[in-house]
Order: sequence, then structure tokens, then C-alpha cells
Amino acid sequence: MFKDKLELFYNESILNKKYIFFYLIFIVAAFFSMMSLKNYAAPKLEILVFAVVAILGIFLINYYSLNSKKNLFKVVFIAILCFGLICSSLMPLFDACDEEEHFERAFLTSQGDFFPNYQNSSFNSIQSVLLLIDNRPATVFDTNVDTQPINYTSTHYHSAFQQNPFFGYLAQGLGILLAEILSLNQIWMLWLARAFNVLLYAALAAYAVKKTPIGKHLFFVMAAVPLAIYQISSVSIDATIFGLALVAVAYLFSLIKSSEKVTPKQIAVYTLLCLLLGLCKVTYFAFIFLVLLIPRDNFERNKQYLFGILAVAVLAVVALLWSKYYATPAILHSYRMDYMAQHNINAASQVQYLISHPSQFVIAINFALNNLGYIFSSLFTFSYPHEGHMHNSDFMSPMYQLFLGALIFLYPLKEKFSRNFRIGALAVAVLVYIGTFVIQLLTWTPVGSIYTEGIQARYFLPLFILLPFIFNFNDNLGLDTEKIDNYIVVLVLGFVAATVLCLVCGCY
Repeated sequence: MFKDKLELFYNESILNKKYIFFYLIFIVAAFFSMMSLKNYAAPKLEILVFAVVAILGIFLINYYSLNSKKNLFKVVFIAILCFGLICSSLMPLFDACDEEEHFERAFLTSQGDFFPNYQNSSFNSIQSVLLLIDNRPATVFDTNVDTQPINYTSTHYHSAFQQNPFFGYLAQGLGILLAEILSLNQIWMLWLARAFNVLLYAALAAYAVKKTPIGKHLFFVMAAVPLAIYQISSVSIDATIFGLALVAVAYLFSLIKSSEKVTPKQIAVYTLLCLLLGLCKVTYFAFIFLVLLIPRDNFERNKQYLFGILAVAVLAVVALLWSKYYATPAILHSYRMDYMAQHNINAASQVQYLISHPSQFVIAINFALNNLGYIFSSLFTFSYPHEGHMHNSDFMSPMYQLFLGALIFLYPLKEKFSRNFRIGALAVAVLVYIGTFVIQLLTWTPVGSIYTEGIQARYFLPLFILLPFIFNFNDNLGLDTEKIDNYIVVLVLGFVAATVLCLVCGCY
């Protein structure tokens, strides 16, 4: 039986030889463009990782060709899971932005502490959590923390993302709990937290691809943006945010394109998805406005359309209450309180300044719009904040921008949305984008400054899934879409493999 499958795999490789050759040439070019003198001096790990991503890519190309062209979600799940696990094992300790604080919150969640108590300017913790954090951003080859058992000595840590909802850390907490149950060394607390985060995101992304009735390959592209793969390979709540956004948009599309009438129950499900998403990232409460873009004809009775309006009103109230009475006070229960005091950051004072200087607010909005180029150019750039270093590639980054731009504007979508949907979706995207800058202007920028600080490209990744359905203008449906989709899968795998290679070349 194994021999038959091996023969089938070999025969499929022959049939897919042009795609496999293209993939191998692509990752070879990426590999050598990122190799430096330190890599050439001791290239064993780099060569090993290259071999692994080469074999994995060939397997996925054949797997897609054999039985998953109509079941793309299976390829999405395996690709994100496998490449994500490789990334999570290669990333140095707490390499991702704020990963140490996410780790502390995940540890508290693993102990059943879903609503952490802030006492004496800190949160409960254990010695192993602090020891791992103190060794950032070393790799396991640079420290001996991977050989030490978990130290349960009670201690405290100053920050734990108290403002975030507990469900954003259930997967990571389960990984930490498993490491404790199995009595593994303390490094496994971090590795398994990352691994379960990857598993969660792979499942959510695959479900979104399966659920959406249109643009499945576009969903794969947006789910596998290199920056997203990097973030979900850490302990960050971003895996939950990105995954929920993909599922919410896919579910919305299923309601819009369904031949069956939309029910109040389905509106409630979409509202729940937006609620969970908004609790993780407050600006994404705005995704509830997309429910108003479902055509009235999709409802059995016109009055049922009012459920959508009701959902918007309810979530608007929830967003205001959540922000004012929980998220805003809780964010001060961290190192941020001292930082804000030292840098003259005060939301109320900033609002007063902008009211008395309205022209400055216009400049601030213009600054936000001018940052669009930065957002797109950062999709193949990964943060290494503790020493001011960034993992990136001057060769791959512009290539990825061209690839993504071509898909957003030129992918041959067979089913397009109405002009009203495009305008409405664009308005929601602009609201989230500008809203994010305004929040950062008020909560992370010194009073009197109109150049927003603290903006990162990852904040906007959930918006990218909307872009092809807003800006696509390709009406040439006579193209060979099957061949285009084949090359899209190969290129997505190539860019994700390049993400892994970027990490191994940059960190080792």
C-alpha cells in the first residue's frame, strides 16, 4: 500500500514537474538572496531547513493536484500548520512584538485565571516564565533554558494584556498546560503555546476557505501573508484576530451569495463573530457594518433586514462600554502606565489639543494616508524589537508586493459584488484604518504630536481579505483560471517557504 502511494506520488510529480520546478527555482532564489557571510560560515541548519521546506512544498503541490483542487481548505490547513510549526520552532525566544506579555497572559489562562487580578502593580507568575523572558531574544543554541525543568516558584510580572479577552489565549494556555502535565522542560511551555496557536489559526483559516462561496484562492493568499504566518507562529493573540476575521468575512459572503434566504439566526451568528473579533481588537467591531451590505432581497421578509440594523446598534453600544469601562482602564495595568506618564501621553489632553488645533487633526489624517505604502511594504518584514533588528529581504519584499497587488486588482473573479457592496466595504475598511490611527494617536502618542506612534502593519492584516473584492476590475473571464490558481498555490507556498528561510538566515 505504501509502495502504491509512493508510486502515485512519483507519477504526480512528473505531471506537476513545471510547477515543482518553478517552486524550487523560486525558493532557491529566495534562499541565496537572504544568505549572509555568517550563514555560509556554518550552513548546516540553513541547508536542513531549505531541504525541509523544499520537500514540504513538493508534497503540498502534489497533494493539491491529486485531491484538493475542489478541497483547497485541506491544503490551507496542512500548509499553515506545517510551515507555522517550523517557524514557531525557529523563532528566537519572544521574537515577536510583545510576545513576552502574551506569554504571561497565556500562562495565567493555563492556570484557569481567565480574568487576571492586578495587585501591587503586577500579576501572579512563576520563575520559569520570567527566566524564559529574561533570555530573550536568544535561540535555544545560545541558552540553556531548554534543558531546565519548569520552576514553579511563585513570583510576579508587570504586564499581562489584561485588556484582552481570555478566549484569545485558550489555545496557547492549553499548550502550556500540556507541557506541565507531561513534566517537560520549561522551553516546551513556549514551544507548545506557539504550536497550539498555529493549530488554532490553521483550523480557522481552513474553515474560512471551505465556507466562502467565492474567491477561495484569494482567501488562501490573505491567510498566508508572510507577516501573518510569522505572527501566528508566536504566542500572540493575533492568531485569533486574523482567524476570526477570515471566518467572519467568509460567513458574510456565504450569506450574500446564498440562494437561500437569510435568517435572524444567521445574522446572530455573524454578530457573534464580530463581537468576538471586536473584543480582541476594538476597531474591528466595525465589521458589523458589513451586515448592512446584505441585499434586502436575501431576506424572506423586508422586516428581517432590521435585525442587521439592530445588530449594528447593539455592537456599537457594546464597543463603547467595553472600551470605556474595561479595555481602557485595564491597559494601564502594565508597564504602559509609567511609559505614558514619562512621555506625556494622555487621551483627554490630546483630544483637547486637537479640538483647539483642528488643522493638526487634518495633518494627522494625512499622515495616516501616507502610511499606506509602509503597510504594504511591511508584509514581508518581521519584527525583532528588542535589539532594533528586523527580519526582511530586499529581494522578496518587492516581489511579494507585486504578487499581492496583481491579485487584488487583476484576479479573474467569476462572481463580483455590486457597486454598493464595494463602496460600503471600502467605507468599513477606511473606518478601521483611520480608527486605528486615531486610537494610537490618543493612547500612544505624546500630547501635541500629530505623527501617530506605535503603528504596525499587523494591525491591518484582517482588512486585506476585503481588498480583492473591493478593487478587482478584471472582466476578462476567458482566462485559464485553473492554471492561474495552480500558480497562485505554488507562489503562496513559495512565499511562506521564503518566510521560514528568512527566519533561519536572519536568526542563526
